[in-house]
Amino acid sequence: MAALLSDLEISRVIVSAEERHGRDTHIVIECVSKEDIPETHSGEETEDSIYWWVELENQIKTFETFAEVEKFLLEDSESSGSKWFDQMRDKV
Repeated sequence: MAALLSDLEISRVIVSAEERHGRDTHIVIECVSKEDIPETHSGEETEDSIYWWVELENQIKTFETFAEVEKFLLEDSESSGSKWFDQMRDKV
């Protein structure tokens, strides 16, 4: 069974993304319900019933799992903030 949204470490990923890309970088993470997929018997959404909409500066992507969101924000993506941080780190 898919993970409940309340079980995902969304706050940790947001904090880590802000650290990587900068607090002033435009980042949006939204859960969008899929049509015709029921919620759990408790009424809570699972990863099977939603997809993830992510904006990072001018990049817009959709993902099926939160693990993909996490990988994109923390490993695969670059923003002007992360490029600046990398340049400053190389000078130190």
